[in-house]
Amino acid sequence: MPELIVHFHKPADWADTVYIHYWNSYPHAQGSAWPGVAMTAEADGWFSYRLVGVQSANLVFNDQHGAQTADLWRERSGYYANGQWHDSPSAAATSTVAAHQPPAREAAPTPSTRYPVTPTGNDFREETIYFLLTARFYEGDPSISFFCRDRLKFNRETGQPEDPHWRGDFKGLIQRLDYIRDLGFTAIWITPPVENRSGLDYHGYHAYDWTRIDPRLESPDATYQNLIDEAHQRGIKIIQDVVVNHLSLIHI
Repeated sequence: MPELIVHFHKPADWADTVYIHYWNSYPHAQGSAWPGVAMTAEADGWFSYRLVGVQSANLVFNDQHGAQTADLWRERSGYYANGQWHDSPSAAATSTVAAHQPPAREAAPTPSTRYPVTPTGNDFREETIYFLLTARFYEGDPSISFFCRDRLKFNRETGQPEDPHWRGDFKGLIQRLDYIRDLGFTAIWITPPVENRSGLDYHGYHAYDWTRIDPRLESPDATYQNLIDEAHQRGIKIIQDVVVNHLSLIHI
């Protein structure tokens, strides 16, 4: 019988208990309800969990208090530490030790030295455009995640709502700009960033106030202007979606 054993090294700023949420398992379809099941604590900050009858699965590690990894996939037993999978405990241990070393005192490379910034001009037919729904793309600031009042999804065991409609934000998008740039895109088309109001407004097309950026997208250190500046430093253009054909039922 196949068996998938995963080990996770808990970051210092996480809560004491680590959970594993898994789905799309193979060859036997299994899955957990969010936030998953508690992992077994081991020595030196390590946690483990054994998936019996599973050869591969999608999974997320989290602490049920807002800290979590990205969506992961694993097809063999392994060790996850500092954002990387390792096949052996020795390699994982080296990774955790390296993570605690003081950073080298070197000036961080500027975006212009990382990437060739080559503006393509004003003709958007020359751009390679990446479209995304900002509120669903990538969560950078869990404190501003928000549940819409319509179509709430509840956990059957706890009765609590899960998967906030407004999960992605500008901070998360800034964190993923390098990823989008490395894919070869030169422009990002985002959904309307203006303040929305309705029972299901995460998409941005129920505009309430055209003069204000929706606060569920901005953090103090990640405003709309910050996003634009960070994108431009990487040679990426931001395309703002503006739809005046329809608004929120209540609007300014």
